[in-house]
Amino acid sequence: MQVNTYNSQTGQFNATAITCMPLGLSSDDMQGWIENPAELQQALKKALLPAEQNITVPQLKVWRTIRLGTGPRIEDHFFSALKKAGFNRDAKKKEDIFHRIFFSASHKEEEVELVRVTLDEIGLSDGATLTNIYKRVDRLGLDLCTPEAGPQLGLQYDTKEIESLHIGMKPLIPAGGGEPAIFGLTYNINEHKFISLLHGNPYVFFADDGSWIFKRRKSPVGL
Repeated sequence: MQVNTYNSQTGQFNATAITCMPLGLSSDDMQGWIENPAELQQALKKALLPAEQNITVPQLKVWRTIRLGTGPRIEDHFFSALKKAGFNRDAKKKEDIFHRIFFSASHKEEEVELVRVTLDEIGLSDGATLTNIYKRVDRLGLDLCTPEAGPQLGLQYDTKEIESLHIGMKPLIPAGGGEPAIFGLTYNINEHKFISLLHGNPYVFFADDGSWIFKRRKSPVGL
């Protein structure tokens, strides 16, 4: 059954688009578009929906493989292990939140393949909200990490480079209320390392700085 999606907003949009046509559009230009509606559709899509341009999955290679379900079991144990590994908590005003987020390790050991991307690499060079970032990577065959992946990555990965890693994960809600949060790992000069809590509100805007870590989706059995 075909659903009629035309409404007053559609009419208003169409009228606005017509009034905003370039003044230099000649009759030959218009006839060219009339005769090539598919090209017109692609031009409009590129202009109006830049976030929908195709990014091919093969570009997103596995960056690192880590093991989950090994070592620490609960959040306090993870933070203690990270401290021994040289991490500080980049708490600032969020020190109390670290004591109010709860997560646990996987019940069984498993390897997960992590993909590292920038927003520019996935077609969001102007930045995007957390919701739109997650929608984009879902279309590219990537899944959100479990909360354990952030601390485990800190324990299993080290670098002398200056890096800022945002963990693509379902935001954690602090007990007792407060803003949802996702993990971030920062590697600074002089080998200073931090685990931080980044804003996890679905509508918070992230600029194209640092890298994002997601889990490569496993192919269904038989494919």
